Amino acid sequence: MLERVLLLFDENRPFWTERLVKMAGEDPLLLEKLADNGLLKKTGGGFCLTDEGRGMFRKWAAESYLESIPGGEPGDPELEELKLETALLFERGFKGFQGTKRVIVSPRLEYFPGIPPGEIFSISEGSIQWRLLEHPLVADLTSSFPRGRSGEGESLQDLERGVDALKVDRVPWSPHLLCINQCDYA
Repeated sequence: MLERVLLLFDENRPFWTERLVKMAGEDPLLLEKLADNGLLKKTGGGFCLTDEGRGMFRKWAAESYLESIPGGEPGDPELEELKLETALLFERGFKGFQGTKRVIVSPRLEYFPGIPPGEIFSISEGSIQWRLLEHPLVADLTSSFPRGRSGEGESLQDLERGVDALKVDRVPWSPHLLCINQCDYA
């Protein structure tokens, strides 16, 4: 199934090797066929989508009702290979409660407030003093969004406006892997 292998190359997993495709349970020989058809190109010991491959990815994803975005060319193929291998091993070896799990490679997240590390903690006489909760930006956030408040009827847009009104810096953050595990205890 050429389509299934091509659809592995999404924005979070743009780089695949024959070994990793095999780990994912697909036929690694299809990589060469996709490359021969101009949909993949060899790079850094593996493969990534070509421009034509990205177009075909969009077409096949739409036909399969997938909301995936095609991957680009990896800046660091060795790092992409390591992240993907770790994600595949994590998915294969995950043992947990009933529910769903998703392993996301390099998600694009942000956090706030953007506080320099030197203002989060200090080290004095060999011990760490946490200063985060004393920081004025954190104090503003906690007073604007106190624990125990009712969030009923509050939309995400309302929360975003509340944070924006505080004029706190948002800091982009992309961990190598993020596992979301949702358990159902019903």
